[in-house]
Formats: sequence, C-alpha cells, structure tokens
Amino acid sequence: MKKQWMIAVGISAAVMFSSCANNPTGLNSIKTGSIEIWASLQKPQVENVLAKTQAIQATTWDSLVVRVSASDMDTLLMSFKFNSLDPYISASIQNLPAGKNRCIEVFTKTKNNTTIHVSASQIINISSSEKKVLDFKLVPVKGSIYIDLSNIPTSVKRICAAFGGMSSCEDRSTKLYISIDNIPDKISDSLIMEGTDTAGTIVYRSSLWLAFSVTRDTSLSSSFYRVTTGASLNVTALIPASTVVLGNVGSAKTIAFETGRLIISEIMYAANDSEYIEIYNPLDVVFNDSLMVEIDGICRSFGIVAIAPKGFFVIGRQNLPWADTYHSVSSALDLSSGGNWLSLRTKASGDTVLDWVAFTGGSNDQEWPNLGSAKKSIVLDSLVPDPAYNNFGRNWAAAQTQIKQLFPSITTEQYGTPKRNGL
Repeated sequence: MKKQWMIAVGISAAVMFSSCANNPTGLNSIKTGSIEIWASLQKPQVENVLAKTQAIQATTWDSLVVRVSASDMDTLLMSFKFNSLDPYISASIQNLPAGKNRCIEVFTKTKNNTTIHVSASQIINISSSEKKVLDFKLVPVKGSIYIDLSNIPTSVKRICAAFGGMSSCEDRSTKLYISIDNIPDKISDSLIMEGTDTAGTIVYRSSLWLAFSVTRDTSLSSSFYRVTTGASLNVTALIPASTVVLGNVGSAKTIAFETGRLIISEIMYAANDSEYIEIYNPLDVVFNDSLMVEIDGICRSFGIVAIAPKGFFVIGRQNLPWADTYHSVSSALDLSSGGNWLSLRTKASGDTVLDWVAFTGGSNDQEWPNLGSAKKSIVLDSLVPDPAYNNFGRNWAAAQTQIKQLFPSITTEQYGTPKRNGL
C-alpha cells in the first residue's frame, strides 16, 4: 500500500516576485545564469518504533521562498506557490547575476508571513549561462498539538486546551478534536486541558508538561481529573512535529499501549451496510487467538481467528464476498462517516490493545482523507510493523481501485482493496 508520490512539477517562472531592494539594473547587458531549487519535505523522525509517534501536521504553509544575496548585487526574494502535500518542490530562477559567493536561502511561509520551515543556506559561484541544481532539506520550526477526546460526559459543555501562550476551544460532542497550530520549536510548557459546564465551572482538568519538538516524535501520558471528586482517567499525549493527545473524559477505561501484534490497514465506513475493517498480520508467525473489535467503547467478539504471516483478515458488516467473518448483528459494525474509535483486543489481553485507530471522516483539519459522497475505503499507505503509523491521517489515502476489479462476480461501484496490498 505504498503511496505513489509525484516526483515534482518544475515551475518555470515565479508565481510571485518581490525584492527587498531594487532589482539589478540592466539585466540584459550583464552576464547571468540560472538555478533550479529542489526542496524535499520529510516526515518527522521516529524515536520509538512501537510508540504512537508518526505525527500528523496541521500547521500549514502555502509558499516556498528563495532569497539570493551577495555583496555585489541587490537581494532577490522570490516566492513560489505550491501544494504542501507534495513531498518535492521545484523552482527555477532565471537571470541570476553571474559572480561569486551567491548566498541561497530557502524557507516556507504562510499567507501571514509566518515561517514554518527553514534550511541551511548554500554559497555558490555561478558563471554566465551556467545552470546549477541545488537540493535543500526543509526542517520545520513550527508544528501542532492535536487533542483527540472521546466519551466526554454530558456534564461538560466546552473543552479548552492551552500551550505556550496559545489556546483552542471546542463545544462538547461525543468525540472531540482540538488542534493548537503554529507552535514554535523548543517550547517547554504545560499543556492544560479543561472541561467546563454550562455555568463555566471547570469540572475536568488535565495538566501535562511538554518539551515540544517539531523534528522528533516522543510519547508521554497524562490524566484527566474530575475536579469535584479527584477521580482520574488516562490521556495519552503524543509529542512533536505535531502532537496527538487522546483521552476518555468520562470513563475509567485506560487507553492502553498497543503492541502491534495486528494492524488495522483498511477501513470502509458509511457504505450502505457494506462497511468492513481489514486487519494485517505484520509478524512472521500465524496469529491464532480470540479477536475482539472495540468500536467507540463497545466490544464485539469474533471468536478464534487465524491470520497467516503477512496476511490479511477482513471483518464485514454483512456476509460480503471478501469478508472472512461478519457479526450476526449487522449493527455491530456500524461505522460512521463522522469517525470512530477502533481497537483490536483478545479476550486474554484485558486492557492490552493490539492496535487502535481513531479516525475522522468528511472535512477535517487532521489530514484524514475527505471522501465526500464517494463510496471508497481509506487505505493505509504503507504496511509497516509500527502500530503508531496508522493513528495519523496523513498516512491514509482514499482507495483508487474498484472492488469489482478484484472480485469480478460482484457489481458494487465501491472502491477498496480488501485482502490486497495497494490502493
């Protein structure tokens, strides 16, 4: 299920051009060269393979900026529009005055001129009519904290989160997603989360000390406390580049560490009773154990299940041609376009979770695919053994293959790759 990236689209002319000084005069009469900039956007480093680390990044940008300066020329400042979802950006700069010690700086920015990525500058010499190709690795200097909460009590009217002088609030819903964006790198502060009632009185509170980093993911945990009684329940905080915080706000049930013994690799939701969940066995041994699927806190048992090494197992809402099993009650696998919390457990594991995914559908700011009205599944873009990888929307994509291509005997117009590797 490896994502197929477009290598790049070269930009032959700047979409926007500006200069922090007067442009060099008489460009037609002086010797000039050109440079082509290739910049790559890379995912954050992973510190703990089995921790929830591969973070999503809502902090966005819309322009690649190139600054060229030297002692014998006016500074050139050029801005290129681009799609921040592409991993590579190419920009061509023509009519660069030939000479020595041209300092090339590359960074990204937002519409509000907030710098999101920076890169080490490069000093070059360029001759007349010469073209140089330069590679830059952009490193983020700002990121996001995501907070995903579930099972929020009806006594809570509103939840707010604050970190580093920034805050965000959302009105209560059963499942709640809050983001704090554009957080500068290297800030150390307490992430404060508070749930208030209709009178504005704080009824739940959590405080978590974070050393925020935008280049390395780490994992910490915290707890919510009911202010009136001191009762607590766990919140898992996932830090840097972007950080994901998860929690049950009205339940004593722990969000347990996931072992990665199985991986949720594909989800078909809101598809006319044809929902299914594809499960992947990343290990080199057969999985032969009881299997329980937890959906928004309710567990469904599917008995003893055998999944071959590096094999797939599909649970359908009904007896689908590609389903290995299904529940006798169709509503047992009623997945929602608004998102669900899914986790895999065994009867013997207790609170131990094999894998979990808390996805959201439709238009969202957490990089989960927006399927609109399309009857498509969402597919994990890479089959990796890290159970953290599938917790973040950026690592999922909408299916591109019609199911009837894989199962010619059926006539469905849905898109998905159940029991297959690929999009």
